Amino acid sequence: MAPKTINNHLTILRKCLRSAQEWSVIDKIPIIKLLKVPPSHFDFLNPEESQHLLQSIHNPLWYAMVLLALKTGLRYGELLALQWADIDLNLKMLAVRRSNVRGLIGSPKSNKARYIPLTTEVCETLNSRYRENGYVFCGINGQPLSYHNTERVLREHCIKNSFRVISWHVLRHSFASQLSAAGTPITAVQALLGHSDISTTMRYSHLS
Repeated sequence: MAPKTINNHLTILRKCLRSAQEWSVIDKIPIIKLLKVPPSHFDFLNPEESQHLLQSIHNPLWYAMVLLALKTGLRYGELLALQWADIDLNLKMLAVRRSNVRGLIGSPKSNKARYIPLTTEVCETLNSRYRENGYVFCGINGQPLSYHNTERVLREHCIKNSFRVISWHVLRHSFASQLSAAGTPITAVQALLGHSDISTTMRYSHLS
């Protein structure tokens, strides 16, 4: 396994042991040291590429989903779990209250709600699809879209339109990268992304 993969497993193990200690199942947590890993490379779209991608999407559902990802930086699971009750078009504000992780709806990664302002373009796009309740991005049965299907649609769209293949997470990176390049304070980027540790956000700081 790669060092990053090993660290992922160790992080889960450490959390399990910490919970066991809280439940008085064990008395002491052993020291678990993570491996050193090189800085991870991340892909992102510049404003021109973002616009090119949007202009190539003609399906209203997928257009709205990609636009929202680019303009809010929501995590993939937060997009899938977003409900109309979380959006206030009058105040131009979106609340992140839950996340969809492999079909299971729970709290966001930071375990805290956060609020993100919406652009006029996003509000107009959402208003054209507005419903009083339910999931914003769902199938005809009203249930959230699946991970497998949404990943496949984005990948196939990129291939069909001779666009480099990207994942939904690249859209989140694009939001943060473009904000940083525009001179937005790194603490503001951190708050919008919902990072609990600013060191995670600092990887975008060089773009400013």
